[in-house]
Amino acid sequence: MNEFELLLQQATDHILKTEQDFSKISPTDFEKLVAAALTSVCNHHVDYNEGSLSFPDIVVTIGYESYGIEVKLSKSANWKTIGNSIMESTAKNVTRTYIFFGQLIDSKLSIKFRDYAQCIDDIVVTHSPRYHVDMNVDATNNLFTQMNSSYDVFRTLNEKNKISELKQYYAVHRNTRSYWWINDTSENTSSSSFVIKYYGDLSTTEKNQLQVQILARFPQIAQPHTVNPRKYVEAVIWLTKKGIVCSNFRDIFSASGRKDIESILQDAPKVVWWIHTLQDQIKTEVNQLTDDEIHQYLFAGADNQLYTPLDNWYLWRTKTIGFLTQYPGISEQLANIIINS
Repeated sequence: MNEFELLLQQATDHILKTEQDFSKISPTDFEKLVAAALTSVCNHHVDYNEGSLSFPDIVVTIGYESYGIEVKLSKSANWKTIGNSIMESTAKNVTRTYIFFGQLIDSKLSIKFRDYAQCIDDIVVTHSPRYHVDMNVDATNNLFTQMNSSYDVFRTLNEKNKISELKQYYAVHRNTRSYWWINDTSENTSSSSFVIKYYGDLSTTEKNQLQVQILARFPQIAQPHTVNPRKYVEAVIWLTKKGIVCSNFRDIFSASGRKDIESILQDAPKVVWWIHTLQDQIKTEVNQLTDDEIHQYLFAGADNQLYTPLDNWYLWRTKTIGFLTQYPGISEQLANIIINS
Protein backbone atom coordinates (compact mmCIF):
# COMPACT_ATOMS: atom_id res chain seq x y z
CA MET A 1 0.00 0.00 0.00
CA ASN A 2 1.10 3.56 -0.67
CA GLU A 3 0.80 6.32 1.92
CA PHE A 4 -2.70 7.35 0.89
CA GLU A 5 -3.98 3.76 0.81
CA LEU A 6 -2.65 3.30 4.33
CA LEU A 7 -4.69 6.35 5.29
CA LEU A 8 -7.80 4.79 3.72
CA GLN A 9 -7.13 1.58 5.67
CA GLN A 10 -6.91 3.57 8.89
CA ALA A 11 -10.23 5.26 8.07
CA THR A 12 -11.75 1.85 7.36
CA ASP A 13 -10.58 0.47 10.70
CA HIS A 14 -11.83 3.60 12.47
CA ILE A 15 -15.34 3.21 11.00
CA LEU A 16 -15.64 -0.52 11.63
CA LYS A 17 -14.45 -0.21 15.23
CA THR A 18 -17.26 2.17 16.12
CA GLU A 19 -20.28 0.73 17.87
CA GLN A 20 -22.67 2.61 15.60
CA ASP A 21 -25.83 0.92 14.35
CA PHE A 22 -25.35 0.86 10.57
CA SER A 23 -28.70 -0.76 9.75
CA LYS A 24 -30.41 2.49 8.73
CA ILE A 25 -27.45 4.46 7.45
CA SER A 26 -28.05 6.34 4.18
CA PRO A 27 -25.51 7.00 1.41
CA THR A 28 -25.18 10.60 2.61
CA ASP A 29 -24.70 9.42 6.19
CA PHE A 30 -21.94 7.12 4.97
CA GLU A 31 -20.22 9.97 3.12
CA LYS A 32 -20.22 12.04 6.31
CA LEU A 33 -18.95 9.07 8.29
CA VAL A 34 -16.04 8.58 5.87
CA ALA A 35 -15.16 12.28 5.90
CA ALA A 36 -15.22 12.32 9.72
CA ALA A 37 -13.08 9.17 9.91
CA LEU A 38 -10.47 10.67 7.56
CA THR A 39 -10.38 13.84 9.64
CA SER A 40 -9.85 11.76 12.79
CA VAL A 41 -6.99 9.62 11.49
CA CYS A 42 -4.91 12.22 9.63
CA ASN A 43 -3.60 15.75 9.96
CA HIS A 44 -4.19 16.61 6.32
CA HIS A 45 -6.89 18.88 4.93
CA VAL A 46 -10.13 16.97 4.24
CA ASP A 47 -12.55 18.77 1.92
CA TYR A 48 -16.14 17.52 2.02
CA ASN A 49 -19.31 19.44 1.22
CA GLU A 50 -22.51 17.57 2.02
CA GLY A 51 -24.93 17.53 -0.89
CA SER A 52 -22.35 18.59 -3.45
CA LEU A 53 -22.83 17.09 -6.92
CA SER A 54 -19.17 17.38 -7.82
CA PHE A 55 -16.89 14.38 -8.36
CA PRO A 56 -15.29 12.95 -6.30
CA ASP A 57 -17.13 13.37 -2.99
CA ILE A 58 -14.09 13.99 -0.78
CA VAL A 59 -10.67 15.49 -1.49
CA VAL A 60 -7.69 15.02 0.81
CA THR A 61 -4.71 17.30 0.23
CA ILE A 62 -1.30 15.92 1.15
CA GLY A 63 1.47 18.38 0.48
CA TYR A 64 1.18 19.50 -3.12
CA GLU A 65 -1.03 16.59 -4.18
CA SER A 66 -4.77 16.10 -3.88
CA TYR A 67 -6.45 12.71 -3.69
CA GLY A 68 -10.12 12.18 -4.46
CA ILE A 69 -12.43 9.71 -2.77
CA GLU A 70 -15.73 8.71 -4.37
CA VAL A 71 -17.94 7.20 -1.65
CA LYS A 72 -20.53 4.52 -2.42
CA LEU A 73 -22.93 2.56 -0.21
CA SER A 74 -24.88 -0.46 -1.44
CA LYS A 75 -27.23 -3.04 0.04
CA SER A 76 -26.55 -5.50 -2.77
CA ALA A 77 -24.60 -8.68 -2.16
CA ASN A 78 -22.18 -7.87 -4.98
CA TRP A 79 -19.48 -5.21 -5.11
CA LYS A 80 -20.78 -3.39 -8.16
CA THR A 81 -22.16 0.12 -8.59
CA ILE A 82 -22.67 2.96 -11.04
CA GLY A 83 -19.91 5.56 -11.08
CA ASN A 84 -19.74 9.12 -12.33
CA SER A 85 -20.52 10.44 -15.79
CA ILE A 86 -17.80 9.77 -18.34
CA MET A 87 -18.07 13.46 -19.31
CA GLU A 88 -16.89 14.50 -15.82
CA SER A 89 -18.32 17.97 -16.20
CA THR A 90 -18.27 18.44 -12.40
CA ALA A 91 -14.93 16.71 -11.78
CA LYS A 92 -12.41 18.23 -9.39
CA ASN A 93 -8.73 18.41 -10.28
CA VAL A 94 -7.05 15.65 -8.25
CA THR A 95 -3.89 13.59 -8.62
CA ARG A 96 -5.68 10.28 -8.27
CA THR A 97 -9.17 9.12 -7.36
CA TYR A 98 -10.09 6.18 -5.14
CA ILE A 99 -13.44 4.58 -4.56
CA PHE A 100 -14.46 3.87 -0.96
CA PHE A 101 -17.25 1.29 -1.14
CA GLY A 102 -19.47 0.28 1.76
CA GLN A 103 -21.59 -2.85 1.49
CA LEU A 104 -24.47 -3.03 3.96
CA ILE A 105 -26.14 -6.42 4.39
CA ASP A 106 -28.74 -6.26 7.15
CA SER A 107 -26.77 -4.33 9.80
CA LYS A 108 -23.32 -5.66 8.86
CA LEU A 109 -21.08 -3.13 7.11
CA SER A 110 -18.14 -4.26 4.99
CA ILE A 111 -15.75 -1.87 3.27
CA LYS A 112 -13.42 -2.04 0.28
CA PHE A 113 -11.37 0.73 -1.28
CA ARG A 114 -9.46 0.73 -4.52
CA ASP A 115 -7.95 2.92 -7.23
CA TYR A 116 -11.04 4.11 -9.07
CA ALA A 117 -9.60 3.61 -12.57
CA GLN A 118 -8.66 -0.01 -11.89
CA CYS A 119 -12.21 -1.15 -11.18
CA ILE A 120 -14.08 0.50 -14.06
CA ASP A 121 -15.20 -2.43 -16.17
CA ASP A 122 -17.86 -1.06 -18.50
CA ILE A 123 -20.10 1.83 -19.50
CA VAL A 124 -23.81 2.00 -18.70
CA VAL A 125 -26.25 4.74 -19.57
CA THR A 126 -28.84 6.52 -17.45
CA HIS A 127 -29.51 10.02 -18.72
CA SER A 128 -25.86 10.06 -19.83
CA PRO A 129 -23.03 7.51 -20.15
CA ARG A 130 -21.61 6.54 -16.78
CA TYR A 131 -18.83 4.27 -15.63
CA HIS A 132 -19.76 0.87 -14.22
CA VAL A 133 -17.61 -0.12 -11.26
CA ASP A 134 -16.78 -3.66 -10.12
CA MET A 135 -14.57 -3.70 -7.04
CA ASN A 136 -13.47 -7.25 -7.86
CA VAL A 137 -12.56 -6.82 -11.52
CA ASP A 138 -9.03 -7.85 -12.46
CA ALA A 139 -6.92 -4.71 -12.82
CA THR A 140 -5.43 -6.14 -16.01
CA ASN A 141 -8.89 -6.57 -17.50
CA ASN A 142 -10.62 -3.29 -16.72
CA LEU A 143 -12.23 -1.15 -19.39
CA PHE A 144 -9.23 1.04 -20.11
CA THR A 145 -6.84 -1.88 -20.34
CA GLN A 146 -9.12 -3.43 -22.95
CA MET A 147 -9.20 -0.10 -24.78
CA ASN A 148 -5.38 0.11 -24.72
CA SER A 149 -5.77 3.43 -22.97
CA SER A 150 -5.90 4.74 -19.42
CA TYR A 151 -8.40 6.61 -17.28
CA ASP A 152 -6.03 9.57 -16.98
CA VAL A 153 -5.77 9.86 -20.76
CA PHE A 154 -9.45 9.20 -21.48
CA ARG A 155 -10.75 11.78 -19.03
CA THR A 156 -8.81 14.56 -20.79
CA LEU A 157 -10.64 13.97 -24.10
CA ASN A 158 -13.53 16.18 -25.12
CA GLU A 159 -17.05 14.76 -25.23
CA LYS A 160 -17.07 13.95 -28.94
CA ASN A 161 -13.75 12.12 -28.81
CA LYS A 162 -14.79 10.14 -25.73
CA ILE A 163 -17.92 8.88 -27.46
CA SER A 164 -16.00 8.18 -30.64
CA GLU A 165 -13.41 6.05 -28.83
CA LEU A 166 -16.06 4.12 -26.97
CA LYS A 167 -18.04 3.41 -30.12
CA GLN A 168 -14.90 2.16 -31.83
CA TYR A 169 -14.07 -0.05 -28.86
CA TYR A 170 -17.54 -1.60 -28.71
CA ALA A 171 -17.57 -2.17 -32.45
CA VAL A 172 -14.25 -4.03 -32.38
CA HIS A 173 -14.26 -5.78 -29.00
CA ARG A 174 -17.99 -6.34 -28.47
CA ASN A 175 -18.71 -6.98 -32.15
CA THR A 176 -21.65 -4.60 -32.28
CA ARG A 177 -22.50 -1.19 -33.65
CA SER A 178 -25.98 -1.05 -32.10
CA TYR A 179 -25.78 1.84 -29.67
CA TRP A 180 -28.24 4.05 -27.85
CA TRP A 181 -26.76 7.05 -29.61
CA ILE A 182 -28.30 9.41 -32.13
CA ASN A 183 -25.25 11.64 -32.54
CA ASP A 184 -21.67 11.53 -31.33
CA THR A 185 -22.78 13.19 -28.11
CA SER A 186 -24.44 11.93 -24.98
CA GLU A 187 -27.62 13.95 -25.40
CA ASN A 188 -30.90 12.12 -26.07
CA THR A 189 -29.52 9.09 -24.24
CA SER A 190 -31.91 7.29 -21.92
CA SER A 191 -30.86 3.66 -21.81
CA SER A 192 -28.99 1.90 -19.02
CA SER A 193 -27.08 -0.31 -21.41
CA PHE A 194 -24.49 0.91 -23.85
CA VAL A 195 -25.40 -1.58 -26.58
CA ILE A 196 -28.66 -3.12 -27.73
CA LYS A 197 -29.18 -6.86 -27.27
CA TYR A 198 -31.93 -9.10 -28.57
CA TYR A 199 -33.63 -11.10 -25.82
CA GLY A 200 -33.72 -14.27 -27.91
CA ASP A 201 -29.92 -14.23 -28.18
CA LEU A 202 -29.39 -14.26 -24.42
CA SER A 203 -28.30 -17.40 -22.59
CA THR A 204 -30.76 -19.40 -20.51
CA THR A 205 -29.05 -18.12 -17.35
CA GLU A 206 -29.37 -14.50 -18.46
CA LYS A 207 -33.04 -14.99 -19.32
CA ASN A 208 -33.69 -16.56 -15.94
CA GLN A 209 -31.98 -13.65 -14.16
CA LEU A 210 -34.11 -11.17 -16.09
CA GLN A 211 -37.30 -13.06 -15.24
CA VAL A 212 -36.41 -12.81 -11.56
CA GLN A 213 -35.46 -9.13 -11.79
CA ILE A 214 -38.68 -8.28 -13.62
CA LEU A 215 -41.00 -10.17 -11.27
CA ALA A 216 -39.26 -8.62 -8.25
CA ARG A 217 -39.88 -5.11 -9.58
CA PHE A 218 -43.22 -5.54 -11.33
CA PRO A 219 -45.45 -7.91 -9.34
CA GLN A 220 -48.45 -6.61 -11.30
CA ILE A 221 -47.40 -9.08 -13.99
CA ALA A 222 -49.07 -11.67 -11.74
CA GLN A 223 -52.48 -10.15 -12.50
CA PRO A 224 -54.85 -11.70 -15.03
CA HIS A 225 -54.60 -9.92 -18.38
CA THR A 226 -58.34 -9.31 -18.30
CA VAL A 227 -57.95 -7.33 -15.06
CA ASN A 228 -54.88 -5.37 -16.14
CA PRO A 229 -54.26 -5.47 -19.90
CA ARG A 230 -51.32 -3.04 -19.47
CA LYS A 231 -49.57 -5.11 -16.83
CA TYR A 232 -46.45 -5.59 -18.97
CA VAL A 233 -45.96 -1.96 -20.04
CA GLU A 234 -43.65 -0.78 -17.25
CA ALA A 235 -41.60 -3.97 -17.41
CA VAL A 236 -41.15 -3.62 -21.18
CA ILE A 237 -39.88 -0.05 -20.71
CA TRP A 238 -37.52 -1.21 -17.94
CA LEU A 239 -36.12 -3.99 -20.12
CA THR A 240 -35.68 -1.64 -23.07
CA LYS A 241 -33.80 0.82 -20.87
CA LYS A 242 -31.41 -2.00 -20.08
CA GLY A 243 -30.71 -2.17 -23.81
CA ILE A 244 -32.59 -5.44 -24.35
CA VAL A 245 -35.26 -5.70 -27.03
CA CYS A 246 -37.91 -8.43 -26.87
CA SER A 247 -40.48 -8.67 -29.65
CA ASN A 248 -42.67 -11.13 -27.73
CA PHE A 249 -42.37 -9.96 -24.13
CA ARG A 250 -45.60 -11.61 -23.02
CA ASP A 251 -44.19 -15.02 -23.92
CA ILE A 252 -41.46 -14.62 -21.30
CA PHE A 253 -44.08 -15.42 -18.67
CA SER A 254 -46.99 -16.96 -20.55
CA ALA A 255 -45.49 -19.20 -23.26
CA SER A 256 -47.06 -22.68 -23.28
CA GLY A 257 -50.18 -21.31 -21.62
CA ARG A 258 -50.76 -23.24 -18.43
CA LYS A 259 -48.93 -25.70 -16.22
CA ASP A 260 -49.54 -27.72 -13.05
CA ILE A 261 -47.97 -26.42 -9.83
CA GLU A 262 -47.08 -29.74 -8.25
CA SER A 263 -50.17 -30.93 -6.34
CA ILE A 264 -51.05 -27.38 -5.29
CA LEU A 265 -52.90 -26.16 -8.38
CA GLN A 266 -53.72 -27.93 -11.62
CA ASP A 267 -53.67 -26.11 -14.95
CA ALA A 268 -52.33 -22.89 -13.44
CA PRO A 269 -51.62 -19.83 -15.57
CA LYS A 270 -47.98 -19.98 -16.62
CA VAL A 271 -47.09 -16.69 -14.92
CA VAL A 272 -48.38 -18.08 -11.61
CA TRP A 273 -46.24 -21.18 -12.16
CA TRP A 274 -43.19 -18.96 -12.76
CA ILE A 275 -43.80 -17.01 -9.55
CA HIS A 276 -44.05 -20.23 -7.55
CA THR A 277 -40.99 -21.75 -9.22
CA LEU A 278 -38.75 -18.68 -8.92
CA GLN A 279 -39.97 -17.42 -5.55
CA ASP A 280 -36.70 -18.09 -3.68
CA GLN A 281 -34.71 -16.18 -6.30
CA ILE A 282 -37.32 -13.41 -6.35
CA LYS A 283 -37.10 -13.11 -2.57
CA THR A 284 -33.32 -12.69 -2.78
CA GLU A 285 -33.72 -10.04 -5.49
CA VAL A 286 -36.42 -8.15 -3.57
CA ASN A 287 -34.23 -8.10 -0.46
CA GLN A 288 -31.41 -6.54 -2.48
CA LEU A 289 -33.46 -3.73 -4.02
CA THR A 290 -32.27 -0.27 -3.08
CA ASP A 291 -34.60 2.08 -1.25
CA ASP A 292 -34.98 4.12 -4.44
CA GLU A 293 -36.00 0.99 -6.39
CA ILE A 294 -38.45 -0.04 -3.69
CA HIS A 295 -40.27 3.28 -3.87
CA GLN A 296 -40.01 3.55 -7.64
CA TYR A 297 -41.22 0.08 -8.59
CA LEU A 298 -43.10 -1.42 -5.67
CA PHE A 299 -44.27 0.98 -3.04
CA ALA A 300 -45.07 4.30 -4.66
CA GLY A 301 -46.54 6.58 -2.04
CA ALA A 302 -45.07 4.65 0.85
CA ASP A 303 -43.39 6.57 3.64
CA ASN A 304 -39.78 7.50 2.88
CA GLN A 305 -38.25 5.14 5.38
CA LEU A 306 -35.68 2.39 5.15
CA TYR A 307 -37.26 -1.04 5.00
CA THR A 308 -35.55 -4.10 6.37
CA PRO A 309 -35.20 -7.08 4.00
CA LEU A 310 -38.01 -8.81 5.89
CA ASP A 311 -40.28 -5.81 5.30
CA ASN A 312 -39.39 -5.77 1.59
CA TRP A 313 -40.37 -9.38 1.10
CA TYR A 314 -43.49 -9.05 3.22
CA LEU A 315 -44.69 -6.08 1.19
CA TRP A 316 -43.91 -7.73 -2.17
CA ARG A 317 -45.54 -10.99 -1.10
CA THR A 318 -48.67 -9.28 0.24
CA LYS A 319 -49.06 -7.30 -2.96
CA THR A 320 -48.54 -10.32 -5.20
CA ILE A 321 -50.92 -12.53 -3.23
CA GLY A 322 -53.57 -9.88 -3.76
CA PHE A 323 -52.95 -10.09 -7.52
CA LEU A 324 -53.12 -13.90 -7.53
CA THR A 325 -56.53 -13.89 -5.87
CA GLN A 326 -57.87 -12.05 -8.93
CA TYR A 327 -57.80 -15.38 -10.78
CA PRO A 328 -60.93 -17.54 -10.53
CA GLY A 329 -60.21 -20.50 -8.29
CA ILE A 330 -57.25 -18.97 -6.41
CA SER A 331 -58.28 -18.09 -2.88
CA GLU A 332 -56.11 -16.14 -0.46
CA GLN A 333 -55.34 -19.40 1.35
CA LEU A 334 -54.22 -21.04 -1.88
CA ALA A 335 -52.18 -17.97 -2.89
CA ASN A 336 -50.37 -18.19 0.46
CA ILE A 337 -49.41 -21.75 -0.40
CA ILE A 338 -48.27 -20.82 -3.91
CA ILE A 339 -45.96 -18.16 -2.43
CA ASN A 340 -44.47 -19.60 0.75
CA SER A 341 -43.90 -17.28 3.68
